[in-house]
Amino acid sequence: PPPVPAAATPGDPEVPAVAAPAEQEIRLETDFAQIVLTNKGGRVLSWKLKQFESDGRAVDFVSSAARRDELLPLALLFEDRAILPGINSALFAVSRTDDPSGRTHIDFRWSDGAGSEVQKSFVFRSSEPLMDVEIKTVDRGRAVRPRLSWGPGFEVEDPDHRSNTYYHGQALVYDGALVTRYAKRKIDTTITIPETARLQWAGMEDQYFTALFLPAGACGAVTIAPYSQSALAIQGKNVPEAVASAGVIAVSIPEGKTQLFVGPKNFGELSALGHGLEKAVWFSSYKPIYACAKPVFLALRYV
Repeated sequence: PPPVPAAATPGDPEVPAVAAPAEQEIRLETDFAQIVLTNKGGRVLSWKLKQFESDGRAVDFVSSAARRDELLPLALLFEDRAILPGINSALFAVSRTDDPSGRTHIDFRWSDGAGSEVQKSFVFRSSEPLMDVEIKTVDRGRAVRPRLSWGPGFEVEDPDHRSNTYYHGQALVYDGALVTRYAKRKIDTTITIPETARLQWAGMEDQYFTALFLPAGACGAVTIAPYSQSALAIQGKNVPEAVASAGVIAVSIPEGKTQLFVGPKNFGELSALGHGLEKAVWFSSYKPIYACAKPVFLALRYV
C-alpha cells in the first residue's frame, strides 16, 4: 500500500495562514462583569465590574490611557524580542461557544503559514470569578514559552477623584508562604523572579481591586518592570511619562495554562476560591498592626 503521509507540523508549508480580515470586538457578560475582548492580539479592551462604581462610573480594569495607546492586558511577551514579533497587533481569527452550563469559550487563532502560530483560549463561567486561559505559541516551528502580562499600571479609580490613602499600580507575588509587594515607586528597574514550583499567584493591585494570574502547577517565573524597560515597550512609540513609568507584570506559564482572577479584594469571596487568594487583602506591612487588624476584621464580619 502507498505510504501514509506524515501529519503536518507547524513548520510545514501546507499549514495555512490563519488571521481575521479586520479588527473585531467580542462582548460577553458574567454575573460579575461586562467584558470586551479584541481579536487584535487576543487582549482585553474593557473589564467592567457590575457591582462597583467610582465617581459615578463602573469600575473598569482597563484604563482609557491603555485603550488610547493600545497597551492592553493579556498581551504576550517573550524573553527574546525576536520571538513572534508584532503578535500583539496581529488580527486573530475568533470562534465562540456559549454552552448550556453557563460557560463561554473564546478561541483566538493566528498563523503565518510558515511555521509560526498562536492559540489563545479563554473560558468564562457565568457564576464563577475565575477565568481559564490556555496558550500555545510556536515560533518558526519551535514551541516557545509564553508570558502573559498585565499593565502598564493598575488603577481603576478616577485619578482626579481618589482619596489621600489610595495606592495603585502595585505588583504582588505569592510563593505559598509570603506575599511580596512592590510599590509603584519602587518599580523603577526590572525585577526578575526565576522560575519556581511555588508560584501560587502574581499580578497587579490597587487598594480595593486586583488582577492575579494563577499558573497551572504553581509553576512559573515573574518579571516586573516599568513599561519603558519591559518587553511590552514598542521601539519608537512615544507614550506619556505616566505610562512609561507604570509597572508591567509578566508571568510565564510553562504548562501553557493559567487561571485569572479580576475583581474586588473581598476577603470572604477570595477565601472561598482557595489558592490563598485572600492573602491579596493587605492589612498592614507592620507585624504588630497586622496581628491586631486581621483578627478584628475577621471578627467584625460576624457582628
